[in-house]
Amino acid sequence: MSAAASGPGTGSPATTAPAGWSSPANSFDYPVVGANRYSQLEKIGATYTYVGFGSRTVADQPGRLAFRINDNVAGNGGGCFTIGVQVFR
Repeated sequence: MSAAASGPGTGSPATTAPAGWSSPANSFDYPVVGANRYSQLEKIGATYTYVGFGSRTVADQPGRLAFRINDNVAGNGGGCFTIGVQVFR
């Protein structure tokens, strides 16, 4: 599976790109500690991973594909990212 993200989102407190801020999340109230704050994340199964502007992922478990922002307060920003997904079998 590959995912590509584009467009500015509005993180708290500023506008950001899918790669997020250049500073990594350093507290456990973020979904992925070590990934850039306010960056695009994906998950299949139980664990979120960093996407940024794009990724290629091989699922090691079945599950629903989900996306979110690496934000410690979900839902307090605005804007959106556009995500294109290709599935390879």
